[in-house]
Amino acid sequence: MLWTKLIPGQRAVFVRVRPEGRDLETLAGWIDAGKIKSVLDSTFPLDAIRKAHHRSESGHARGKIVVRVKA
Repeated sequence: MLWTKLIPGQRAVFVRVRPEGRDLETLAGWIDAGKIKSVLDSTFPLDAIRKAHHRSESGHARGKIVVRVKA
């Protein structure tokens, strides 16, 4: 782990991780079993990408923002 000062009074932690195949299989199993669920905030069609970006930058999204590439 690497601690660094980017802005006075603020700290950031940089962590480098290498996914292992068995760990990804475990996560996939948990997802399939419904033990892990993604929280979706909103969904936008590709032609509303500006609105999706605005939602992301607003700081009000409470979950993932999905952009549909194809209907």
